[in-house]
Amino acid sequence: MKPNQSTLIKQKMRYSLFEGELYFSVDDIREHYKTLKFPPEKIKQLPIGGVYANTIKVSDIQEMTDFDKKILQTLNYNPKAK
Repeated sequence: MKPNQSTLIKQKMRYSLFEGELYFSVDDIREHYKTLKFPPEKIKQLPIGGVYANTIKVSDIQEMTDFDKKILQTLNYNPKAK
């Protein structure tokens, strides 16, 4: 499920205000939402707390498709884990 801006703020995700828009930390969002994807062309390097971080607007975040999920599952497959 794709979060909205107020949800991310309530969850204390780090963010930066740039040109009147809120950009949220991609790393923070990835920790809490495993089934979202972030188009690389929409990611901006912005300062958060004195350190530059990858950030994105909420409107640019996308849900993973079934195909994306299968690819992720394949990449994370470990036959020795069984």
